[in-house]
Amino acid sequence: GGGGGGGGGGGGGGLTPFSSTRCVRLVVLRCRYVVRGGDTFESIATLFSTDWLTLWGLNIDVTTFDPPVGETILIGREYQARDGDTLLSISKQLGCSIDRLRALNFDLAGGGGADRALKAGQDVCTQPDTCTS
Repeated sequence: GGGGGGGGGGGGGGLTPFSSTRCVRLVVLRCRYVVRGGDTFESIATLFSTDWLTLWGLNIDVTTFDPPVGETILIGREYQARDGDTLLSISKQLGCSIDRLRALNFDLAGGGGADRALKAGQDVCTQPDTCTS
């Protein structure tokens, strides 16, 4: 009689390897921060290298110096790039340093110079310098 062969060559009998790939798209909203316990406008401003008055002005619907835990607040203004815009041109136009733009926009932090063209329609988080002249 028959019976199972002893292993041997190709085909049949074994487990077929299974591979699965899942792609997840994570969307991170620009210019927003979710308030944690103990946060104040002053501590959040320090975290984002700005001043509390700028944050206060961006969040006119928040009525206390201690925004509620879980509240999403604005840390800057969104600017939509137009044809020909670069970090350098946005920096000059809005009074926000190139380093600041890169810190607020993780995807603009790497590669390419400040004069590299951005895609038209691309959102850029900015923090115009509102407290100096």
